[in-house]
Amino acid sequence: MYALFIVLNDLKKLDDVMLALYALDLGATSMDSSGMISSLTASIPDFLIPTTNDLKEDEKQAFSKTLVSIIHDEAKVDTAIERINKLLNIDENPGTAFMFVLPVLRTTGGFIEK
Repeated sequence: MYALFIVLNDLKKLDDVMLALYALDLGATSMDSSGMISSLTASIPDFLIPTTNDLKEDEKQAFSKTLVSIIHDEAKVDTAIERINKLLNIDENPGTAFMFVLPVLRTTGGFIEK
């Protein structure tokens, strides 16, 4: 079993990503999340964090969504990653999202795909 994490910064793509997972008979849980720079810029002036000065005003976003999908089959993990990559064109649009996979040793409760 695997946990596919998708940290989605382009919130306009949230429904598309959820539908792509649904098309694979996968579910997901979404959570509001924020990165370190977003957290720091709330309390530290921009001039102290040079990287935030490089962002255009419309790129400064308060939060992102982190999606988690528990998947039994490694082949389905690969298919999900391939479809999300294609949908978001992550390689050509850095900062849109990133994904990672962790092994899951055990689950209890919830609705887990078989």
